Amino acid sequence: MNYGDLSPRIYLPARHAFALIASATEAYKQNCKDVQAVLGRTTGCTLRLIADIRKIDAAYQNGESLAWRDSGSLGATLCLVAEWLGLKSTILGFAGNSYLKTIGFPDNRFLAVGAVQLTS
Repeated sequence: MNYGDLSPRIYLPARHAFALIASATEAYKQNCKDVQAVLGRTTGCTLRLIADIRKIDAAYQNGESLAWRDSGSLGATLCLVAEWLGLKSTILGFAGNSYLKTIGFPDNRFLAVGAVQLTS
C-alpha cells in the first residue's frame, strides 16, 4: 500500500531536511491506532517528539527530566502557533517507547517524549 503524502518522515536537523522512515507502512498504521485511541479520529498531522537521551545525559544530570520539560515547552509552543495559524491542536500523552521500535530507533538511546496532533 502506498501512502504517498501520508508517509511518516523524520526530521534530520543536521541536514535541515525530512527523510522517509524505512518501516513507513507499519509506523503509519501504529500512529493512526495510537491517535484514534486518544482522540477517536486520525485526521491531521501527528508530530512525535523524540529525545536523544544519550546526548542529553552527556551534558546534564537528570537528563530525562530536562527532555520532558523541553518536550512540554515545545508542545505548548506548537499549539500556540497552530492556534495563531487558525489550526486545531491537541497535545497527546504518548509516553511509551513502542513507536520507537517501529521506526527503528533503539530505546536504550532515544526516549519518546510526547506528541502533538494538528488538524484544520
